[in-house]
Amino acid sequence: MHRTFLFVVAAVLIAACSGNSAVTGSGPDVPSTTTTELPDAPTTTDPPPTTTSPISSTTTVVSSTTTVGLDRSSAEERMQDDLAVLVGFGVREAGSAAEGLAAAFIEETLRGLGATVEVGEVPLPDREPSVNVLAAFGEGEVHVLLGAHFDSKPPSPGADDNGSGVVVLLEIARRLAETSPDGRRVTLAFFGAEEFLVGVDGNAHHFGSRLLAEQLAARGDLPDLMASVDMVGVGEDLLAVTYLDSDVAAAELMAEAAAQQGVTVTIESRGDISDHEAFARQGVPSVFLWRPDNPQYHLAGDREVRPAALLEDLGILEIFLESAGR
Repeated sequence: MHRTFLFVVAAVLIAACSGNSAVTGSGPDVPSTTTTELPDAPTTTDPPPTTTSPISSTTTVVSSTTTVGLDRSSAEERMQDDLAVLVGFGVREAGSAAEGLAAAFIEETLRGLGATVEVGEVPLPDREPSVNVLAAFGEGEVHVLLGAHFDSKPPSPGADDNGSGVVVLLEIARRLAETSPDGRRVTLAFFGAEEFLVGVDGNAHHFGSRLLAEQLAARGDLPDLMASVDMVGVGEDLLAVTYLDSDVAAAELMAEAAAQQGVTVTIESRGDISDHEAFARQGVPSVFLWRPDNPQYHLAGDREVRPAALLEDLGILEIFLESAGR
């Protein structure tokens, strides 16, 4: 059965129903990132050694959930539908009403699946706060966290960056709701405010993931493995990126999962270009799953993805989760 949504959205719904397609496309060179200190961010020292705004009230989301079809065609259709909703909100700049609508959509989708959901405020400088939306599945000694940011950088409506990661994780959530992970605890984290804030100087990005990593570290509840699923809907090449010289265990596990799907993944090391960075700095083996080739990166034309890429990502992440802790 397919999930259906009814959105009663004030003025934003007009933009949401503009009829933009969110599938098919091709794909950018990601610009280099500079790093300076953010006063309120978690520590920015080298990775340690390792051993192994409230959601907008203008939106009402009504969802009905029954047993979902987990076959490829059903999954593809749901991911396309979810992506059309996200792109329809327009530019999801951190702290904006559109970002709040995206957070509400994610939260209600997860609650409709029966997941344990937590929404936490993410303070931002000089604007309304963002939020993190977390969903928990299963129990066990091994804790795996998959993350995807749901904001986008103006002027982009963010189909690939990062609606693609969001819809893949929502489909993972449907599978986890149907079949609880055996012997593993899985957290799906949907991060707000990943992109650089326009008009704010310094290291003004990755607010949601940095805050969550700091909070989990303070509670002694950091995951054993973390994967950031970010910009995975267009390019043909697939990378498993580590943060600088941090632990490569998660990247190697991701590459092995891809190999079981007949997909070659290249392991690379980069700087703080996605949400894995904050967890790697806490000593968690972390990886950034990424398809880098999208000429519409951070542009208004980021409205389309390849459905085949999303299905490939989905299969790889399912194997990654199944392999964790084995």
